[in-house]
Amino acid sequence: MRLSAVLRRSLLCAVLAVAGGCALSPQTLNIHPSLDVAAPPLGRGRPLVLEVIDTRTEPAVFGIRGGIYQTATVGPRNDVAAAVRQALAERLGAAGFVLSTPQPGSRTLRVELLRIDYLASGEPAVGEIRSSCEVRASVANAGSSYSGNYRANSVRQVVGSPGIEENEKIVNEIIAQALQRMLADRGLLDTLAR
Repeated sequence: MRLSAVLRRSLLCAVLAVAGGCALSPQTLNIHPSLDVAAPPLGRGRPLVLEVIDTRTEPAVFGIRGGIYQTATVGPRNDVAAAVRQALAERLGAAGFVLSTPQPGSRTLRVELLRIDYLASGEPAVGEIRSSCEVRASVANAGSSYSGNYRANSVRQVVGSPGIEENEKIVNEIIAQALQRMLADRGLLDTLAR
């Protein structure tokens, strides 16, 4: 009888270990998109008001890591809008703009974070990570205005479930790609430079 109890206990431990292996814990990521700071000197020391607003419906979550539970989320550890503003401030500063406080008629760049998505698929090991980002930029300057939406998408094949470091790289890269597309828009740059 004693051996049977030991076997039952061992079997129960094995089942719990396998079930636990299917669950992935939530991850919180440090958001710090890195932008190419090489920029034409469009600003020439002129003031610019920079606003970054996170308008996503679920600002605390980018998506799901995979596994069998919907609680295995991926989300930000820090303020995403503040991190994006910091990256843009460095890039716009390199272009010669001086960030300032709002005044009537100020040259203004407003950036809205519309979507940052992360989705892992493949069972039991994650096989594919899809990530995407969409931002909207609006410029107002000297009676002129300009706006545009900028998107970036990525699909990566992975073995196993990515750790925090790899997921930080994936999410930061997709945000940076959308912002780089925005900063490459000639219409936006021309309106800012007027």
